[in-house]
Amino acid sequence: MNYLQLLEHSEKERNDALLSLDLNRIKVYCIKFGLFIPDSDNAFLESVHKAILQVRDASLEQREKSRRWLKENGASLECSFMP
Repeated sequence: MNYLQLLEHSEKERNDALLSLDLNRIKVYCIKFGLFIPDSDNAFLESVHKAILQVRDASLEQREKSRRWLKENGASLECSFMP
Protein backbone atom coordinates (compact mmCIF):
# COMPACT_ATOMS: atom_id res chain seq x y z
CA MET A 1 0.00 0.00 0.00
CA ASN A 2 1.50 3.35 -0.99
CA TYR A 3 1.27 6.53 1.07
CA LEU A 4 -1.74 7.94 -0.79
CA GLN A 5 -3.66 4.68 -0.42
CA LEU A 6 -2.78 4.58 3.28
CA LEU A 7 -4.01 8.15 3.72
CA GLU A 8 -7.26 7.42 1.88
CA HIS A 9 -7.80 4.26 3.95
CA SER A 10 -7.20 6.17 7.19
CA GLU A 11 -9.61 8.94 6.13
CA LYS A 12 -12.30 6.40 5.25
CA GLU A 13 -11.78 4.60 8.56
CA ARG A 14 -12.09 7.92 10.43
CA ASN A 15 -15.19 8.98 8.52
CA ASP A 16 -16.88 5.61 8.97
CA ALA A 17 -16.23 5.73 12.72
CA LEU A 18 -17.44 9.32 13.12
CA LEU A 19 -20.54 8.91 10.97
CA SER A 20 -21.54 5.75 12.85
CA LEU A 21 -21.94 7.87 16.03
CA ASP A 22 -20.89 4.70 17.89
CA LEU A 23 -18.83 6.13 20.75
CA ASN A 24 -16.97 2.88 21.39
CA ARG A 25 -16.00 2.58 17.72
CA ILE A 26 -14.86 6.21 17.65
CA LYS A 27 -12.82 5.72 20.84
CA VAL A 28 -11.14 2.63 19.35
CA TYR A 29 -10.19 4.74 16.33
CA CYS A 30 -8.83 7.49 18.61
CA ILE A 31 -6.77 5.00 20.62
CA LYS A 32 -5.42 3.39 17.44
CA PHE A 33 -4.11 6.75 16.20
CA GLY A 34 -3.13 8.18 19.59
CA LEU A 35 -5.80 10.88 19.59
CA PHE A 36 -6.93 12.65 22.76
CA ILE A 37 -10.18 11.41 24.31
CA PRO A 38 -11.78 13.86 26.77
CA ASP A 39 -12.81 12.50 30.17
CA SER A 40 -16.27 14.02 29.80
CA ASP A 41 -18.67 12.20 27.46
CA ASN A 42 -20.31 15.54 26.68
CA ALA A 43 -16.97 17.08 25.65
CA PHE A 44 -16.23 13.98 23.57
CA LEU A 45 -19.62 14.17 21.84
CA GLU A 46 -19.07 17.86 21.17
CA SER A 47 -15.77 17.11 19.44
CA VAL A 48 -17.36 14.25 17.47
CA HIS A 49 -20.20 16.44 16.20
CA LYS A 50 -17.81 19.27 15.30
CA ALA A 51 -15.66 16.77 13.40
CA ILE A 52 -18.70 15.48 11.50
CA LEU A 53 -19.33 19.01 10.24
CA GLN A 54 -15.88 18.82 8.59
CA VAL A 55 -16.37 15.41 6.94
CA ARG A 56 -16.86 15.76 3.17
CA ASP A 57 -18.68 12.42 3.00
CA ALA A 58 -21.27 13.42 5.60
CA SER A 59 -24.77 13.79 4.20
CA LEU A 60 -26.80 16.95 4.73
CA GLU A 61 -28.94 14.99 7.20
CA GLN A 62 -25.87 13.89 9.20
CA ARG A 63 -24.51 17.44 9.26
CA GLU A 64 -27.87 18.84 10.35
CA LYS A 65 -28.12 16.25 13.13
CA SER A 66 -24.69 17.35 14.38
CA ARG A 67 -25.58 21.06 14.12
CA ARG A 68 -28.78 20.39 16.07
CA TRP A 69 -26.91 18.44 18.78
CA LEU A 70 -24.35 21.23 19.16
CA LYS A 71 -27.06 23.92 19.40
CA GLU A 72 -29.18 21.89 21.85
CA ASN A 73 -26.14 21.35 24.07
CA GLY A 74 -25.01 24.98 24.06
CA ALA A 75 -21.90 24.33 21.98
CA SER A 76 -20.48 26.59 19.32
CA LEU A 77 -20.54 25.50 15.70
CA GLU A 78 -16.99 26.86 15.37
CA CYS A 79 -14.23 24.29 15.03
CA SER A 80 -10.86 25.09 16.56
CA PHE A 81 -7.94 22.70 16.49
CA MET A 82 -6.00 24.63 19.13
CA PRO A 83 -6.72 24.23 22.87
